[in-house]
This record gives sequence, C-alpha cells and structure tokens, in this order.
Amino acid sequence: MQFVGIKIADSAARAKLEGALQLALSDAALPKSWLNRTRRIAGSQKTFTPMLGTALLAKATDDSVNALALKTGNSHNSYSARGLATKVLVPFCVEHGINLRTTGAEPLNNQPFFRYESVDRHMKVQSQSDLEYLVECLEAADFLRGERALEALAAFLRVRLEDPASETVLAAVDSTPDLAGVRAHAIEFTTIETEGGKRGQAAVAGLLDLVFDEVRTSRINDPSRRFSGDILVGPTERPILSVEVRQKPVTATEVEQFVARLEREGIRKAMVAMLSPAQRSLSSDLESQAWSRHRVHLELLTGVGQCVDLALLWTALPLDEAVRHLIVRVHYRLQEIECQAMSLELWLAPFT
Repeated sequence: MQFVGIKIADSAARAKLEGALQLALSDAALPKSWLNRTRRIAGSQKTFTPMLGTALLAKATDDSVNALALKTGNSHNSYSARGLATKVLVPFCVEHGINLRTTGAEPLNNQPFFRYESVDRHMKVQSQSDLEYLVECLEAADFLRGERALEALAAFLRVRLEDPASETVLAAVDSTPDLAGVRAHAIEFTTIETEGGKRGQAAVAGLLDLVFDEVRTSRINDPSRRFSGDILVGPTERPILSVEVRQKPVTATEVEQFVARLEREGIRKAMVAMLSPAQRSLSSDLESQAWSRHRVHLELLTGVGQCVDLALLWTALPLDEAVRHLIVRVHYRLQEIECQAMSLELWLAPFT
C-alpha cells in the first residue's frame, strides 16, 4: 500500500528553527538528555548528526510525523527527511554558523540513508553500535510533543553551536549588498586566483543553488564521479542537467566531446560556463549542433558576470533576498570543495 505521508511546509519549519535558535542562545535550561544525545551522536558517522537534527526539526514542526521516516510513502505519518534537510536545515545552519559536521548541501543523500524508506537497525553501516544508538535517539524523539520537541531541537542547536571545529561558519551579512558590487566582486574573486578551478566551480554551484533544489558538486578531479560535468542537477541516479565549469580557455572540440559524453550517459541538458578572461568567442552553431547531432540542449555561458545575471533572473526569490543568498551559497560551496581558508575570508570580506 502506498501512503501519501505528511508534507512539512518549509516556512513553518524555518519558523520553528528560528524559535529554537533563540532558545538555544538564551540562558534557559534545556533537557540534559538531548544535550547528551547530540554530543554522543557527534562521535559517530558524520551524517548521523544532520539525521538527528532533521528528525527533531520535523517533530518540532509537526509532532505527528514518524521521527524514523526518510521518505514519504511508506506510512501515513512518513515525511521527506532529505527534502527537509536540504531545503531548510542545511541552509539555516549555514547562515547561522551552526556546525552539522557535514559540508554537503544534501547530507541525507549519502550512505546509509539514500536507499532506505526509514531508519532501522538493519541498515548497512560501518558501526552497528553507532546505528543502534541513532535509532534509540530517533525512537525517543518520536515521543516528543509540542514544547518538548522544540526544547529538544534547541538542545541540538546549542551543542552544535558550541562545537569549536565548525565547518559551516558563516559571518552574518548585515544588509543586502549592492547588486553591481556583488557582480564585480564575483568576477574579480574568480579571476585573480582560480585555485585550480575550485573558485569558479564553487561560484557556479552557489549560483545554481538559487534556481534548483538538487545541486551536487564534487572536488576537482574526483575519481568517484559517475557522470560527466563538474556540477549535476536533479536526482542522484538520473541527473537532468550537467554543468562543466572551466577557468581555462575552452575549445569547440572540448565542448563537442562533453556533449557526446552526456548523450551516452542519458543527460539531455548541458551548460558550459567558460570563465577564463582569455576565452575566445565560440560559434553559436555549437548549441544547435549539440541538439541536431546528440539531442542535448546546450547553453554556453561566458564569464561569471553572465552566470550571476542569469541566476538572479531565473531564481524565484525576490531580488534583494536572492543577492544575499548568493553570498551565502557561494561561501558554502567554497567550503564544500575545500578551498583555502583565505578564499572563504576573501569572498565574504566586502559583505561583512
């Protein structure tokens, strides 16, 4: 039997997070049991921390959900843990410098969670004892109601804020910066130093975050890549868009080879972001040939400035909010692909 499950509104979940954060930052006494559980989970597999946080957020927002659920459809009170983590918990924690122990935008799209309907003791993991404890925590969370659920979430946030080894620290952006200034800074930032292509890749991935929900990127020259392209958009098993980011001049032959690989891999949409100031103009025929020869819809973008312009045009966010999120998401992606600390500081310098 297929169940509909429970839909948790992003706005409602974010409101609960804001309330829980205020509580976490206050002098209020919070439940020791959840403070201790969060600390102990931090000694296990990294993805267990965002799993616990997502479950507590779900219960604080709608206490009828099943805290052990991962996907909708397997029970009447199931929910999409992956969606809640990706759309609400991770962005919120990035904005407020809360360490989730993972740097990916989709922490629950990893082992062991992406292939299961719910968290249980039969999952294949590295440490069975750690999994056992996570399940115990989620079973305890399933009994939380009302203010108790909010207090448990606040306890989780307080512990994660206290972690001195934060991987998601982001200085607050006090006001909405000038659009022209942001655009100019993005161009300069990706031009004066490329870090072997890391800066450009992070910038484009952060811009795509404004438009798409499922954006994945990986470290430069990652041998585990299953599909061609530096950035993939869409489901892990079947991406719908592949983006190649180059900070060295691109030739027509390289574009044609990229498109041919995508045809073999079954990806029908492609973008090539050509960010080098020395890039020569390529024939617009490349885009029409990509379709006529390979049935791949290709878009060629020249320079970071054009990427910024299009992302701000395509995003559903209001312009002022989109500009601020642009800064946040590029900073997050710089961390994700392990750019130098100096790069993170330089990116934020004009905005804080």
